[in-house]
Amino acid sequence: MGNVLIEWNSEKILQAITDDRKLQNLLRKEVFETGLWVQTDEGVKTREEMIEIVTTKIGEEYRNELTQLSRYWYKYVDVYTKVQDRIIELSKNGYNIYILSNTAYTFYDLVKEGYLPAASIAKGIVLSCEEKVLKPNEKIYNILLERYNLDPHDTMFFDDLSENIWGAARCGINGFVVENERELLTYLDKLREEMNWRQLRTLLN
Repeated sequence: MGNVLIEWNSEKILQAITDDRKLQNLLRKEVFETGLWVQTDEGVKTREEMIEIVTTKIGEEYRNELTQLSRYWYKYVDVYTKVQDRIIELSKNGYNIYILSNTAYTFYDLVKEGYLPAASIAKGIVLSCEEKVLKPNEKIYNILLERYNLDPHDTMFFDDLSENIWGAARCGINGFVVENERELLTYLDKLREEMNWRQLRTLLN
């Protein structure tokens, strides 16, 4: 999801939440460098537990900034609207779309508030916080494959981290490392062209 459907940039988020460089450094250290953020993605800690742990450590006066970071980070980054529009179009043209993401339960807030329109056409969704396992662990890819009866050789996985692509590859899934939004749009356009040619061949036959 991050850097595929919506931007993920922790530094941009921290800078948007506070102009105080010392506080930015403190939040980075206590939330990200301690591994607490990853634990919310893994479902080991809730967002509320993370806020309480860090607030107890650095002070109640920073609760608002911690809440903005843990619960509303998506308000400070870009939504990849063109990418999501392409994905919705591909779905209408016959591609089955699935979401496999390392994420906390914030995912459902993004959906509810309209930041992830592509989620509405997904045939299935697998989230790390619910499965209690993170990419690139092979288990989470196999959960997706088995739950939705997918053939890995007919499946394409998009992610911004090469280690997650390798995790998919170990399960037989082809992958594409997303470097930036423009590159992904180009690749999705190729898929759309392939689908159009496939439909044309069907009509001609």
